[in-house]
Amino acid sequence: MKLAFSVITSVLILNSTIVVANELSGYGTAHGSVDATRVSDDGRTSLSSNSSHVGVKGNYQLNSDYVLLFQYEQGVDIFLQGDLDGNTDNNNNNNNNNKLLTDTRTSFLGLRGNLGQIKVGHLAALDQWTNDYNLFRNQVGDLRNLWADSGLAGRSDKVVSYSSPRFNNMLQDVSVSLSYKFEDGHQDNSHIIMKGNYQHDRLKVGVALASFAQAENNASEHTLVAFTSSYSLDYFTFGGGLQSEFNVKGKDNSDRDSVFFGSTVKFSDKGKFKLQISRSIGTGVDRDAIMFAWGYDYQLNANTLLYAAYAYTANEYNVAFNVNGKGHGDKVDLELGESPGAFSIGIIYNFDVDLTDHF
Repeated sequence: MKLAFSVITSVLILNSTIVVANELSGYGTAHGSVDATRVSDDGRTSLSSNSSHVGVKGNYQLNSDYVLLFQYEQGVDIFLQGDLDGNTDNNNNNNNNNKLLTDTRTSFLGLRGNLGQIKVGHLAALDQWTNDYNLFRNQVGDLRNLWADSGLAGRSDKVVSYSSPRFNNMLQDVSVSLSYKFEDGHQDNSHIIMKGNYQHDRLKVGVALASFAQAENNASEHTLVAFTSSYSLDYFTFGGGLQSEFNVKGKDNSDRDSVFFGSTVKFSDKGKFKLQISRSIGTGVDRDAIMFAWGYDYQLNANTLLYAAYAYTANEYNVAFNVNGKGHGDKVDLELGESPGAFSIGIIYNFDVDLTDHF
């Protein structure tokens, strides 16, 4: 994937002819925070880059029926802290000691037409539903600390994905998608995901079914079903969901059920309070956890968000779910049974620049 998308410029090569993209933009997010974390009697304060990234995306109208799509997105460590623990920016899993770039993020080539769109590349797996209503995405208390901590990836390489357009008539609020990840050589770690979405006015509903093959010989497939829903009012939103996993990490009769509920309340045009509670229950003795997160977001301007957040995960003796291990750069190291807490003050800056007229 990195070689395939390492250079995406303002032109596409089609039939040996240089063709200028109809739309081209550069975009990115710089997300930094100061975190005070504590596990048992051990506390520390750190500076963290959290899923910061830059990217380029665009499309080209092939004809009246089809549009070619492309995107390349690269994770970056805005504080240049390097690969101190193999987890910088929570994107870096390759231990390459690169002090600026972390991992490639959502990147693809695609084709859109009247019947929907197909994408091939590095695409969302669990992120397809764990971020449907994740009030603390990439902050401490991120829902994925519980929902996506069973060995399954938020995004995967070698994925082909189909997304339908919204259906007509009675099903005009419904869309579906199907994703398949190819196995890596002789290692069968393929997966298949089916996702359905319903959106009408202020109501959103998502349903997902997934099966993940395990690389180990004779291991059972890790399967799951998930449901999410949210509703928004002018000054109030609420949502929640559940996820049931079976044969976690390929182990027979190792199941896990997770639920969450969250809500936001606007106090002004720029500020809102948010609360999220997540619970995960595993098969066996002392394998449960619960995570509380609350915080305040302040929209300084259209591109800049300031926030303060606190999160705490209470683990039973045989689990070690984190409080800042997903989407957050400075992950706490845990032993089984330890319960981490974290207070964070952060800033998120987003940009999107139209590059079409420059090429």
